[in-house]
Amino acid sequence: MFRELLCFVVLLGYLALLLRIVLGIFPLKQASLWGRVHTLSYQATDPLVLKLREALPPQPPGLPFPIAELVALLILIVTTAIVCP
Repeated sequence: MFRELLCFVVLLGYLALLLRIVLGIFPLKQASLWGRVHTLSYQATDPLVLKLREALPPQPPGLPFPIAELVALLILIVTTAIVCP
């Protein structure tokens, strides 16, 4: 029971992080549906991503992808592989 719940929470985090990365590519209006989804995904994933930004070296300017978000995605993929067989 606990394992299934933990697996569900990790998969929700994975989905929120994917939404954050993909929707971050597009310019969205805050009042639109996708703008609200983007804001919600930021609020859900900020604790993990902000801690990683503090721990990682500064991102070089001009890099087209966010390093902290990709590291967080890798952590969630590994966690999913371990927790959810």
